[in-house]
Amino acid sequence: MVPDQPPEHFIMVAEADGQLVGMIDVKDNSHISLSFVDSAYRGRGIGRALLERSIAMCRSRDPGVRTLDVSSSLWAVPVCETLGFCRRSREREVNGIRFVEMARVL
Repeated sequence: MVPDQPPEHFIMVAEADGQLVGMIDVKDNSHISLSFVDSAYRGRGIGRALLERSIAMCRSRDPGVRTLDVSSSLWAVPVCETLGFCRRSREREVNGIRFVEMARVL
């Protein structure tokens, strides 16, 4: 756990050659708050591995969890769809941030 991390969050990271190359932050065992993979490491299954391990953690922390959602950036929508997420809304903009609400049934 990260020292200043809120207790309702957990973070998983991916490292390669001693460097951080990816991470995922999940809130309340049901919402991806942040996820990224360094552009030099994309296409290697790092994001998928982080997601699948996060889902396992969500299920172990809350066996009743049924969905995982994310407010996806527009460019990440196709990636999320590849990872099993479905659109739950059209493109929206809140405080200047454009996104699409998506969810994956677990």
